Amino acid sequence: MQADNARPGVNMFMRVKADVHRIVVVGGGAGGIELATRLGKELAYQSSGRVRVLLIDRETSHVWKPLLHEVAAGTLDINTHRTQYIGQAGRHYFSFQHGEMIGIDREKKTVKLAEVRGKENTEFLPERIIPYDALVLAIGSETNFFGVKGAFEHAIAIDTVEEAEHFYTRLSNLYLISEQRGRSGRTTPIRIVIIGGGATGVELAAELRKGAKILAANSTSPDFSQPPIHIAIVDSKPRILSSLSENLAAAALKQLQELHVEVLPGEEVREVQEKAVLMASGKSLPSDITVWAAGIQVPKLLDAIGLKTNKMGQMLVNQSLQSESDYHIFGLGDCASCPRPETGSFVPPLAQAAHQQASAMVDILRAHLAGSKLPLFCYRDHGSLISLGTHGAVGNVKAFSSKHSVTVKGWMAKVMYLLLYRMHLLVLHGFIFTLFASMAQWMNKGKFEKLKFH
Repeated sequence: MQADNARPGVNMFMRVKADVHRIVVVGGGAGGIELATRLGKELAYQSSGRVRVLLIDRETSHVWKPLLHEVAAGTLDINTHRTQYIGQAGRHYFSFQHGEMIGIDREKKTVKLAEVRGKENTEFLPERIIPYDALVLAIGSETNFFGVKGAFEHAIAIDTVEEAEHFYTRLSNLYLISEQRGRSGRTTPIRIVIIGGGATGVELAAELRKGAKILAANSTSPDFSQPPIHIAIVDSKPRILSSLSENLAAAALKQLQELHVEVLPGEEVREVQEKAVLMASGKSLPSDITVWAAGIQVPKLLDAIGLKTNKMGQMLVNQSLQSESDYHIFGLGDCASCPRPETGSFVPPLAQAAHQQASAMVDILRAHLAGSKLPLFCYRDHGSLISLGTHGAVGNVKAFSSKHSVTVKGWMAKVMYLLLYRMHLLVLHGFIFTLFASMAQWMNKGKFEKLKFH
């Protein structure tokens, strides 16, 4: 079994005996890659060839999404944080296929993948049909512009590495232009407007202040005054971080104000223009770069293939993470809506939820293979943490029981925030690798911040 899975490929996955059970996981985000890794080690390896696991993703490498605001601010070298899917597959007894899912035939139990094209638009991989016995959808979410005029054309989302790097390229180019003008005494500020006062918007705003210091330290003309960067957060709700308590939101607001970030709550965006953001109140904010961090939606493919979905497009699943429409399809993470009977609500689309669901899904699929009653998934809310760059973090964590939480701020909260990522690495790579990788990443980060970017 180990030798076969050391060379992942679609042919190996398709040409199997009748008694082999094929589990396909679509989506290599935090939940998807953790699940594939766990299934490879706990089911495929131990099944003597009776279970095979395949992970599908449209990218070739995995990046933990909460790191993207650091990439956008220019404070993190993302290349030291990538996990190549094919390498992960070879080490953990599952297979990998590069491609984007464009269809599901529920009757034939197959997934259709789009062709993959190279840099010169030449076909790299053709369209493929992948059979499954159990299908797990972990396709995550995408930006929801809510139909706001000009938002899609003129605002940048920070959902992928490419978008984060595109933002930073725009920022550093504007910095150079403004710096050139400063030589002749015409320094102009760089204006950044972030639409959305949730975790993404707040973390990006705080990290941008740290990024601005790095840009200034690596200036091509240190003898001239540095161009100021003006950052504004716009949110339609009465306050930022509406998912947190008022005390924590107030603490975060205070930190942002100390970082000279302008916060405009209760302002609904009516239109995004190339150089300005217009509010329903009539207010206008000049903007050199506009970031959209105001909401998410699930790709519309799920509804198109006949699965029951909610208004957000999330697949409706029961407490066993099984689709309400199809016995053989399961869902986890942002793309699935799982009930929480104890609260009368649903599991929130958070990284900690995907992490818990990936762990629970192993036992669920094991029972599914055996034809046994499926165990129920019970979400445990461990609290929320928001990074504020060099100011540490704020948040609340559950203590002793899920009914009580403790407020944490500053360096202690920052340490706990960083530990969330290390827990993700532990699942993927184990303790020894995580220890040495963390040391290497820490040393590389110090070097990265001293590099001249231009």
